[in-house]
Amino acid sequence: SQLALQAFESAVPAKIGFGMVRDWDPNDLVYSDRRGENNDLGFWDDIDGDYKNPELWMLRVDDINDDPLGIFFNFGIHGTSLGAANPLFSVDAPGHLEFAFQERFDHPIVVGHFQGGGGDVTPTGTSAHGHPYARMEGISEFAVDTFYDLWSSIPTSDQPFTLETI
Repeated sequence: SQLALQAFESAVPAKIGFGMVRDWDPNDLVYSDRRGENNDLGFWDDIDGDYKNPELWMLRVDDINDDPLGIFFNFGIHGTSLGAANPLFSVDAPGHLEFAFQERFDHPIVVGHFQGGGGDVTPTGTSAHGHPYARMEGISEFAVDTFYDLWSSIPTSDQPFTLETI
């Protein structure tokens, strides 16, 4: 609650923009389907076999001078890198994606992952990464260039807009 109050009290005029890229991880370097037995329930007409939501969308928030304030991205990835035997609190794979993206900027910004349909999707990485923490950092390195490229391509505006739900 203190963080929300602090954010409210330090609000500044902002510009926002939205962007999306499809099929951004075609080689499953970041995330992949973790259960084949439910593939016939697919949601996308153009996906046969292994299923994962192929869309990465992003919300970009800049101040009025176009300096980044925050970035929120969405795709489905289940945080299962450490497993049930891990006794430690961890941000798991989604948090490591946020950390790697934050490092691309020369001043602190808010980066947040909005969870998509991730119940059937697992972080991948490669066996060369070894330890689960190294694996989480590894998938972050595979993802961060795409994240940054998408962020860079998103135009922002301070004009009012309308959202609709369907």
